[in-house]
Amino acid sequence: MKKTVIFTTVLVETSPQALPLGAACVASAVAHSPLTKDSVDVKLLDFSREEEKYQGEDAYLNITEEILSCDTKQPWAVCFSVYMWNRQVLTQVAKELKKRNSQIICIAGGPEATANPMSMTCFDFAVCGAGEIAVPELLAKLLDSEKSDLKKKP
Repeated sequence: MKKTVIFTTVLVETSPQALPLGAACVASAVAHSPLTKDSVDVKLLDFSREEEKYQGEDAYLNITEEILSCDTKQPWAVCFSVYMWNRQVLTQVAKELKKRNSQIICIAGGPEATANPMSMTCFDFAVCGAGEIAVPELLAKLLDSEKSDLKKKP
């Protein structure tokens, strides 16, 4: 059974020019990588700060709910494309996801993770630089470690 990996970001505005290009490129790389394509289902979710439900103090709760309800099963991993303008809300989303299901793997990427990976303390992993190679490799290693853990159990 394939595991669901969600790629997400929060955009500054809603417009044809405001696209989640970073998250989309990495999501495409994971969907087509020989390391992961047979093991994961990739979903891309983006949110806009211009939409009322993604504004204010409770924006992270609405984003968390959408992430958790976008599929019939809970995501195995959520990859966040973190920028200066969305860092605070995505950090809150990662915390809330872990609070609701500690097994969800939260991965930070993007400019903020690259600039200061050690500050990404609410995420399980931080990917620096281009994620098109690093994220499929990381997910493949995590999948392999789960398989080996299952073999060890009596």
